[in-house]
Amino acid sequence: MLINNIIRMIKLKSFTLGKELSTTSDGHTGEEIHDVLMLEQFGFASVPPKGSEGIALMPDGYAENAVTAFLDSPQYKPNLTEGESALYDKFGNSVTLKNGVIAINAVGNLNIVVSGNVTITAPNTTINGNLTVTGTIIN
Repeated sequence: MLINNIIRMIKLKSFTLGKELSTTSDGHTGEEIHDVLMLEQFGFASVPPKGSEGIALMPDGYAENAVTAFLDSPQYKPNLTEGESALYDKFGNSVTLKNGVIAINAVGNLNIVVSGNVTITAPNTTINGNLTVTGTIIN
C-alpha cells in the first residue's frame, strides 16, 4: 500500500460503530478528516479524549481512504522517568510500571474479578484501612 500523506491531527470527536471507533479530526495546517476509522493496538482499547494528538494515514493521498491513530494526550500523561511505562486515563486512574514496583492508582473503587484462585506470596503484606471478608478464613 502506497501512503502519500501522513498528517498530524488533533481529535475533535469520536463515535462508536459496533466495536470500531471513528473520529473527526483537524490537522495542524487546516486539513479536516471526518468520520474515519481509528486504528488501535491489539489487546488495548481506548476512546482518546478531545484534543488528543495523532496521525492520519491517507493511502493514495485521498481523505476518503484515511485511518487515524491517536498516540498522545499530554495533559493527562503521568510523570515518568526513563524506562517507566503507564496505562492511564483522563480521570487520574493509572497502572505504572516502575523499577521494582507496579503501582495501581484508582481514583474511585478498585474492582478485581477473578474466576479462579488468587495467591499472594510476599514476605510482608500491609492493608491500610478496614478489611471486610465475606466467606471463611482458612488457616
